[in-house]
Amino acid sequence: MLYNYTLGTYKFFWQELFFLLLCLTFLVDMLSGFMIMSLGINLNLALPYKMMLLGLVLVLFAKYNIQVFLYLICLLIVSFIGPLYQFFDYGLSEFLFFDFAALIKILTPFLIFFFLRE
Repeated sequence: MLYNYTLGTYKFFWQELFFLLLCLTFLVDMLSGFMIMSLGINLNLALPYKMMLLGLVLVLFAKYNIQVFLYLICLLIVSFIGPLYQFFDYGLSEFLFFDFAALIKILTPFLIFFFLRE
């Protein structure tokens, strides 16, 4: 039996894409670390990859449990109160970007854990 693999009609497409991205996370981290240590080039591949993974986890949370999704959005907003205050107080955008990157790197594993637990 053949399945229709077009986007939106395949029932478990987003979940399988999530697990594929999850499996490739360590490869992207290793490639990013290798480029920094051996070549001296910081392309920062891991951050956009983890942002994409975080966005997909939030979409899947919204699909399955909208209440948890709203709690997570509130958590993200509350987490940015300090960096935004510091940005408006001092006007230095590099601290805002650093805090944003740190927040993504810290929250993504926890959100993935809670998604897999559901």
